Amino acid sequence: MAVYQIELSKKSKECEDLMIKIENDTVNANESTKEVEKRTAFLDKEKLEITALADDAQKDMEKAEPILREAE
Repeated sequence: MAVYQIELSKKSKECEDLMIKIENDTVNANESTKEVEKRTAFLDKEKLEITALADDAQKDMEKAEPILREAE
């Protein structure tokens, strides 16, 4: 019986250690998720700004091309 108690105690400690590791890993994963979401929001905003600039540049190019062709 004492052998089982020692083994049970050992397994309980291993289980407790594993639960602590899982909890720490979960906290780290949640922090990483928040950082990824923050970066994604920033990049989405940047994408919108860059797309607007590209659209403006395209419109300017469309206006300038006929004038350039006439000048040639």
